[in-house]
Amino acid sequence: MALGYQGGRLIYKALAVIGMVWLLFLLAIFSQYRETSKMSGNVVELGNNIMSFHNSLHFKSPYRVTHANDMSLNLQLIYSLRVQLEADYRDSWLQPDVTHLIYVIDKFIEKSQLFLSKDLDILNMVEQLRSFRAEYENKPEIRRYYIELGAYLFESLFTEGEQSPEVYRSLDRIMVASQSISLDDRQHLQLTLAKVAKLLNQYAESGNLVDRLLQHEIYHELHTLEHKYYELFGLINLLMFILGGALFVCVVSATLIDQSRCRRMLQSLDIEEEQEAITDQISTQKKVRSEVMVGSDHLPIAKLPVESKIDIPQMLSSLNDDKESVKMLLRVFIEDHNKDCEKLMEQLSSDLGAAMRTAHSLKGVAGTIGANELKIIAIEIEAKLKKEQVPTDAEITNLEKCLDETVKSAQFWLDKASF
Repeated sequence: MALGYQGGRLIYKALAVIGMVWLLFLLAIFSQYRETSKMSGNVVELGNNIMSFHNSLHFKSPYRVTHANDMSLNLQLIYSLRVQLEADYRDSWLQPDVTHLIYVIDKFIEKSQLFLSKDLDILNMVEQLRSFRAEYENKPEIRRYYIELGAYLFESLFTEGEQSPEVYRSLDRIMVASQSISLDDRQHLQLTLAKVAKLLNQYAESGNLVDRLLQHEIYHELHTLEHKYYELFGLINLLMFILGGALFVCVVSATLIDQSRCRRMLQSLDIEEEQEAITDQISTQKKVRSEVMVGSDHLPIAKLPVESKIDIPQMLSSLNDDKESVKMLLRVFIEDHNKDCEKLMEQLSSDLGAAMRTAHSLKGVAGTIGANELKIIAIEIEAKLKKEQVPTDAEITNLEKCLDETVKSAQFWLDKASF
């Protein structure tokens, strides 16, 4: 009997050791899975935004120029995701190397900013010519020169930057004609002529920039990295399967050994002792259950303040305590997304596709700043719009309230001296 008792203790000790080792392996694999899932999600989100920017490059130049501000906003979001990806990679382990991807993203952003600056310069020049025409409303002989400059700019826009010699001869003709007007007006017109000519030369080269961006190595790098994460997820699943199988084998083996031991012990014990042991075991289990049930009552429920709509500790952790990056992301969120609910309501009546993109963008930036409640609401609205269903008034009201509270929370943290 003593030998049987000692054998049972050895079995339980072995099971306890195996369980602890199994639990440690499980925690390590689960931690790796969480890091991999987070990093993979960042890479996928980054790839979606880069492909959205890539698709915008296929637009014809007039349409693309009018959407230059949207493309610039998309580029800011790409940079935010790049910062978050770099911060997550520094705090991770056993993850695919993203160093080269970050380098390639920086080069892609640099070229994209150079390209967008040309389109934004065109928009600025169009606005300047419009104001000049209004300024010279009472001088029709000068005003017509600005009208001609606008026409040449418009023509260049629709000819994909391929300027004909006729356009430059016309600019020369305006330069010669400007000699006959007053000094101040002449200087003003000649300065505008020089800006237009320079802008036309720069815009003629934008086609080469578009080709380089369309063929950039970032697309191949993203595809390669996504494939690495796919392989890593496969390895994690395999380890989980092996770990589960090993635990199953250990438990079954221990159970069979214990059953054999119990059968031998039952032969040496009488029925009364067996009943007493069973009775004691049942009472012990009931006592443990009652203690657990009593201990689990009266859990506190707290209501989070408005400033907690944004998880600042999470942002600091993901950005390696870089407070300036946190403030930059909060400012971008307030400036670019505080009117998203009004924008979404306008789009719901005219363009569900644009509304879906607005919800998608809001979802991404909410995830970036740790606004989890806002992210969940945006995900639900985006899911409805993907099914071509219009969100209910209650859902829009909920989004508006949550967005307003999140903006107030962001402003609270920006106004705070330190965090």
